[in-house]
Amino acid sequence: MTVTVVVGNPKPASRTLDAATLVAERLTGSPPDVVIDVVDLGAGLLGWGDAAVAEAVEQVKASDILICASPTFKATYTGLLKLFLDQFGAGSLAGVTAFPVMLGAGPAHAMAPEVFLRPVLVELGASCPAAGLYLLDTQYQDETKWAGWLETASRVLPRERLGS
Repeated sequence: MTVTVVVGNPKPASRTLDAATLVAERLTGSPPDVVIDVVDLGAGLLGWGDAAVAEAVEQVKASDILICASPTFKATYTGLLKLFLDQFGAGSLAGVTAFPVMLGAGPAHAMAPEVFLRPVLVELGASCPAAGLYLLDTQYQDETKWAGWLETASRVLPRERLGS
C-alpha cells in the first residue's frame, strides 16, 4: 500500500505539512511513502508538461491512500493546491482513498474540508469514506482533539492496509 501526502501551503515545510504527515502516520501506523510539498513544484504548475509536476501527478495516481492538506485561505483551500489538482483529469484518482485535511486559525471554517476540498477529490475519482478533518493550526499536535476522527477514519482504510 502506498501512502501519499500532498500539501498545498505556499510556505515550504509548513505546519500544514507537519500536520498532514502526522495524520498519515497515525492513520496508517507508518510514515507516508511519498510527500509532495506542492510549493516545491514552483512555476511548473502554471503550464502543462513540466516533468516534476507530471511525476508528482503520477505518484498521487499510484497511491492507495492520499492525505490531501491545505491551510484555510479565504475560507477554502489554497490556489496553489488548486493549480496542482487542476493537473488531474476527472476520474483519474479512481482507486485512491483520500482524506481531506485543512488547518485554520479558528473554528469558523471547520466545514471547509467537507464543503470545498472533498468535492474536488471526489470529482477526480477518489473515494473519501470519512469526513474531512479540520484542525486548528495551534492544536494539531494534540491528538486528543482529533482522536474521534482518527478512530472513524481508521475503520475505512482499504482492506489491504488493515492486513499489513
